[in-house]
Amino acid sequence: MKRSSDLLGKTLEKWGSGAGLPSGTPLASLPCLSWYNSIIKDSKKKKNRGFLSWNDRKRQLNFMYSIEQFIEKSGTNNCLFFTFTVAPNITDHKEYSKLWNSLLTNEIRPRFGADWGIAVDERQERGAWHTHFIPNWGCDVRTGYDFRDGFKKRSANKNLREAWQWLNRVKEAYHFGPRCSAEPIKSNAKGMACYCAKYLSKGILERTELDYKQDYVKGKLCKIKIRQRLVKYGKGCKLIDPFVLEIKANWAGRVVEFSKKFGFETVGEFIEEVKAPLGTHWGRYVRNSIANQQYIDFDNYTWDDFCIEMKMLKDGNENLGDAQQRSLAASVIHDNNVIRASKALSGVSNPAADSPPQKSVKATPKAPYEQLKLKL
Repeated sequence: MKRSSDLLGKTLEKWGSGAGLPSGTPLASLPCLSWYNSIIKDSKKKKNRGFLSWNDRKRQLNFMYSIEQFIEKSGTNNCLFFTFTVAPNITDHKEYSKLWNSLLTNEIRPRFGADWGIAVDERQERGAWHTHFIPNWGCDVRTGYDFRDGFKKRSANKNLREAWQWLNRVKEAYHFGPRCSAEPIKSNAKGMACYCAKYLSKGILERTELDYKQDYVKGKLCKIKIRQRLVKYGKGCKLIDPFVLEIKANWAGRVVEFSKKFGFETVGEFIEEVKAPLGTHWGRYVRNSIANQQYIDFDNYTWDDFCIEMKMLKDGNENLGDAQQRSLAASVIHDNNVIRASKALSGVSNPAADSPPQKSVKATPKAPYEQLKLKL
């Protein structure tokens, strides 16, 4: 199917002078002449969020499992989904945490006990923080409730109305509101766990400039991520997903198998050797190779090749060619091996540690200016 703009172009080529335009005049892009303009995507579409790291993914899995088990243990009809917002635009998470901690200490813990439930913080579009909170109200608040707009207030039972009265009292006393809400669980424990996990992944992946600060690191002004505790658990409410435990057990076995394929007798030797080119955070670079070791041909893949590729991955010199990156990484690894070999031959791993301790010499106090003047 041809577009209308193509047909118009042929017409202008044939009747250019008659149309008032000289031949060869470029056509302007007119969206009304496109037959597919009904599916043009908005330019303000959301950016690609990326992917969660394994540590963040573990946090999310444990968070989902904790919510699911808490709701199943407490009963779906007994749990509520609270939303606490603030009127002022509080963008500092530390300042907002003080406001939430005041509510948690004075109202939530006395009302629900030490195992008060689970809460997660989320940043709004304007930049302010708000909290979603799931407690066990202790009685049925769901029976008879109609989730449709216009039927919520009239269908609420006595227990749910008491929860609304409690919410109205505490939000005014602790400066929350005006848009705070409390509703029963709409679907089930699994659905609520997946719904709340969205807030956690959003807080991790969609960070804004407000989540970073400028600070000096080793004499250089750097952009540092502010540490934020987005999830709060009551006592005994934080659980570990069995799937995470299974992955941890399998991972330890994979590391042992991977180290033996390179000829290491123990895992400690493997870690010591891999730390030399990659540093203490070697796991983030080696993780994919260990997970996909069944696809590696170890007969034609030596330890030096592995170290060079991991060093290239760590340095990330994208402006250099593959051969230049490989030679640079090989030279760095060679220098590290020479230094380690020289230390092993000399028998001194840490000269500062092997040297005899020196006695601390106290500095003589400086004489006042008046005494110096008299001596002179």
